[in-house]
Amino acid sequence: MKSKLKYLAKVALFVVFVLVLLLSVLLVGSRIYAHRHTEYAPGYSYRKFRQVQVGTSEQEVSRLLGQPLRVLPYKNCIGVSVEAECSVESGHYFLLYSQQDEANTDYLMRHLEIKYGVVAGITSGFYAD
Repeated sequence: MKSKLKYLAKVALFVVFVLVLLLSVLLVGSRIYAHRHTEYAPGYSYRKFRQVQVGTSEQEVSRLLGQPLRVLPYKNCIGVSVEAECSVESGHYFLLYSQQDEANTDYLMRHLEIKYGVVAGITSGFYAD
């Protein structure tokens, strides 16, 4: 009876190992796929992007990473009566250093939230579409 339990424990451990291995392969594969379908700004590098921290000035971001692919206004404008408060001129916007290379693909997001000339938020992650 004890040998049968040991055998079942070994089988269960092997099954868990195989499942973890398969999950790892899927996650790595999806990241590789996402990287292939991500368009980056010309001056972007992962090493330089990691140097940016909350509080970094926009001028320092430009020095490190160059121009972003796009600049988008902050769109949380519910209840705002003046549309200009939701524009880039409001001082609150996003610098996009990556984007999908085609519609409906996964990609690696590299976005910075700028609020009044300094980095207020950093988005660095996998976007599944």
